[in-house]
Amino acid sequence: MKRFTTIALAAVALVAAGCGGSSRLSNAAFTSKANAICTAANAASAKISGAAGTASIKPEEKLVTTTIAKLKALSPPTDRTAAFNSYLSYIKHVDSDLHELVSAVASKNSAKLASIETGVTALESKGNKAAKAAGIDSCA
Repeated sequence: MKRFTTIALAAVALVAAGCGGSSRLSNAAFTSKANAICTAANAASAKISGAAGTASIKPEEKLVTTTIAKLKALSPPTDRTAAFNSYLSYIKHVDSDLHELVSAVASKNSAKLASIETGVTALESKGNKAAKAAGIDSCA
């Protein structure tokens, strides 16, 4: 009986702590947290961009990967989920493009560099629209 009581108390504690319930953020909390993540990432990116040429690629790549992880940890309100997932898809493409960019720079493949730049430019407006639709203007 003691084991059942311990399990029951643990279950009650989890429910009281919010585990097992809805973990979706409110509109205000989601907007605030996502904008804070993107504002910090934009500030860090601006510092990285000051590095000369290819020296900024690896740190930028790490920054994008870290930002994706932080954003993925958020649980948007239901009405923003589709737009948020679309935005995450966009920045995952950016992350992939950065990996390819590292390879293209290492192999001095200018055609590939141009192709990556064209692809990023094409995706940028879609990503900005998705960020705005998700209510996270700092990410646009």
